[in-house]
Amino acid sequence: MTLLCRQYPDIQFFGSRKRPYAEFKVANEKIAIIGCLERCRSRGSELFPEEEVLSLLLKIRANYSLVYIYPHWGKESEYTRLPSPRQIHLAHIWIEAGADGIWGHHSHLFQGREIYKGKPIYYSLGNFFFPHQEGDLYEGTNIGLSVEVESNQCTEYFHSFDRRNIRKADDRANENLLNLISQKLVSLTYWQWAKTIGPFYFKKNFASWKIRFHKKPLKTLCLYMIWNLRPLNLFLRYASFFQEGK
Repeated sequence: MTLLCRQYPDIQFFGSRKRPYAEFKVANEKIAIIGCLERCRSRGSELFPEEEVLSLLLKIRANYSLVYIYPHWGKESEYTRLPSPRQIHLAHIWIEAGADGIWGHHSHLFQGREIYKGKPIYYSLGNFFFPHQEGDLYEGTNIGLSVEVESNQCTEYFHSFDRRNIRKADDRANENLLNLISQKLVSLTYWQWAKTIGPFYFKKNFASWKIRFHKKPLKTLCLYMIWNLRPLNLFLRYASFFQEGK
């Protein structure tokens, strides 16, 4: 869908290998936004991979007043409120390398935010408008977060949507939730993260595997067994047994 924007010259697309970032001017400031994907599934993918962001950032930083990064990341944290410690570490590296802000997405729920070395990091803004059938199954996917940035000051706005309309949401309740999530990021460890997201991660993925199993039973069963033996999945499975409140 993004690549279709090439047909419309007034709409800039970014995040591909051929065009990893967009550039524009606001109030005489030259701004760049880098788009990237956590995992490019194939070598021939047109999408710009996350692991190449740092070198690009260092290459173009001196040419712009502001450089923002817009990562599609957190595969394991989809439909959950916590980014992984890996994402937090990577965000800090980007800020230290010169990024002026990070605006994450993919989890379908807004996640925590922090100010690191004076720069804003929003690990996920949630859904802006995504009236999708799967999203209806998960609480909170109809709430999005928009952020207005002026002189490095961030003003947050929450909105909700259904299949037809977008409307203002309860700012106070959602802000309290965002603050609560953000407090957990200060000392979040891999173990705490795994205990929190592990059970949901396997429940969500098992539903997906069931659909694939009905189409190709034998192949899916073999792939499912291999998938379960991945080091990260073994770790998440083990951590799930220690979920708080069980």
